[in-house]
Amino acid sequence: MTEPFTPELVHDLVKVAMMGSRQPQPPDAKSEEVSRLTEILNHVRWTAEHCRSQLPTEFERGDAIARALRILTEEAPKLRDEYIEDLKSSEQSNWEVAHFRAKLKTLDTLVAAAQAAKRLSFYPRVVPFGFEGTTGCWTECVKFLMEAFKLTMGGSKETAYRFIEAVAPKITGERPTLNAIKTEVKRKRWESRGKHV
Repeated sequence: MTEPFTPELVHDLVKVAMMGSRQPQPPDAKSEEVSRLTEILNHVRWTAEHCRSQLPTEFERGDAIARALRILTEEAPKLRDEYIEDLKSSEQSNWEVAHFRAKLKTLDTLVAAAQAAKRLSFYPRVVPFGFEGTTGCWTECVKFLMEAFKLTMGGSKETAYRFIEAVAPKITGERPTLNAIKTEVKRKRWESRGKHV
């Protein structure tokens, strides 16, 4: 995982992003705006790391549970039928009959529980806050980063694009170009309006 953002680092990144623009210099590193943006960036950084490191494991676990429940609900009834046939076809003592009936009762309970569990989801519940997917890549959080920058720092879209270009490598490890960021933001804007690029 990359190092957390500090207010000083965020201040420097904002300052560089604002260079050449008509905007005033960014607030001081100890300002509320820089502090809030630092907090947001650390949340996004942590979420991206979670998406890349833990979500795949959580999805694999969900798949394994779903497979196990499917096998249990498909195969256990066959096993039950075999127990019933064995019970009918053999001369058994009262103890053996009671033993088979106990097995049948346990199997029925297990199948009922598995059928009920199939209606549940064992996958991660929601898309992580600030992201539009679960891969942890920059394209999933670019819209959120744009909004966070505009909310905390104001300024032009160009400044926000340059800021995202600077912070993306520290969040996701990817290095999107300025043009890629602009294109992605425009694409997301069109999608949110119900149009596709």
